[in-house]
Amino acid sequence: DIKSPEGGNIGLWPIWAASDNKDEWGGSADVQYLPEYAMGKTWSTITWEFVANFPHDKLQFVFGKVGGSVSFDNLILVKKGTEDNMIVNNLIVLLLVLFSCCSAFASSHVLRYNKPAALSVKGWERESIPLGCAHFGVSVFGDPAKERLQVTHNAFLTGGKKKQNSANLTNALEIYLDFPVEEYADYERGLDIDRGVAWTEYESQGMRFRREYFTSYPSRVLAVRLTASRKGSISFTLRPETPFLSPWEKDGGNRNFGRRGSVSSSGATIDVNQELERFKVKFAGRFKIVHEGGDLSEDGKTLSVKGADSAVVYFSCDTNYRLRPEVFSASDDKKLDPGDDPSSRVKSFVSAAADKGWDVLLSEHEADLRRLLGRASIDLDANAEDAKKTTDALLKEYKSGKRSRYLEETYWLFGRYLLVSS
Repeated sequence: DIKSPEGGNIGLWPIWAASDNKDEWGGSADVQYLPEYAMGKTWSTITWEFVANFPHDKLQFVFGKVGGSVSFDNLILVKKGTEDNMIVNNLIVLLLVLFSCCSAFASSHVLRYNKPAALSVKGWERESIPLGCAHFGVSVFGDPAKERLQVTHNAFLTGGKKKQNSANLTNALEIYLDFPVEEYADYERGLDIDRGVAWTEYESQGMRFRREYFTSYPSRVLAVRLTASRKGSISFTLRPETPFLSPWEKDGGNRNFGRRGSVSSSGATIDVNQELERFKVKFAGRFKIVHEGGDLSEDGKTLSVKGADSAVVYFSCDTNYRLRPEVFSASDDKKLDPGDDPSSRVKSFVSAAADKGWDVLLSEHEADLRRLLGRASIDLDANAEDAKKTTDALLKEYKSGKRSRYLEETYWLFGRYLLVSS
């Protein structure tokens, strides 16, 4: 039985698991959220499932911000897959929740939008949602019919237009997911900054569709999960494209911008290989689709899923760039090791990620992100109602003179999120 404390209602609570040693925050939670309930109301059964990546003789469950406590008449910890359990009586679990006389505000900070990012340069720069795992970055557009995921890699550079020694970060890869969607409603997309997870949701043909995306630093992959409210409703085509292909100098092109590439599919995977003429930079990308139910087919360049209950797309990329003395001292064609083949590495990354599966990858990612973001926090006594508004609406109100402490908190945290992601 779980009873709310005196003094106010409680909003949504994220739950974390932490070790007793505050310098070794670890573990993760497959986070479940309690629905809002009134003061004094009793719940008979609430269940959470979490993965502990540390010695779990001592656990601390942390909920949000400081202020108040919740009493558990009976807490049962069950080790998944076994009959072992521990019963802890009269346990007091601290709630870090900010209470007011009427409501309490959850600590989650999100960027929220009610329309997709435009499939344009402006949409990429100002509207797409950024994900990053230090190894590569992804911009998520969230279009229901034509999802665009634009990939950037910091070692994939073209030459400058004016000076030989200048370089431009180039679009490493375009990933498209084509869906049979003609009309949709009740659209929402966003980024849960605290978890580093983006999402897109909409209704179409009487069903609710959801996409979730994150990039994992520990596993060096992008993972995208596709689900729907009705089984057998996930159908799409995965279609990567190598942008800005340009002839090499011997074929009449500019050696600073020479670029060639290929895309090939086989079984449940797609391989992308590219090379820049400048410095002979090699780029390799690997995709794999894991689906439940339905059928998977390929045509040599794309993968198509039809009638699945759910599907996860895994992706990783790498280059042959390595920081070594030759990068500075050798001629352009000898700066990088021509024998270094990044394709074998990305195949290994994707295979290992698919073996772990979505749940384990997500738990590792959230624990890794929380280890860094959790070093500092901010509390400006934000208004809970602002969390329900779109980010565009909050910005418009702020510019007109209506201050939002929630937007200020989110802005601060978003800056830290971008540093961690890069």
